[in-house]
Amino acid sequence: MNEKKTVVVPDEFRRQWDEIRVCAALLRQGQARIVSGRRGDGSTYRYTELKSGYQHGRKKK
Repeated sequence: MNEKKTVVVPDEFRRQWDEIRVCAALLRQGQARIVSGRRGDGSTYRYTELKSGYQHGRKKK
């Protein structure tokens, strides 16, 4: 029989995974957008930015 083994997930990986899930949910709901930029050395970076009118995934009052 194949028994499932317990997999140890490092805390840092789990934290980053949770951050990705939050960003993906905000993108799906239309509350955030992906922004890209270029550093001085020519490399590209991307990050998720809340759209104006939203604060931490909620509409500003």
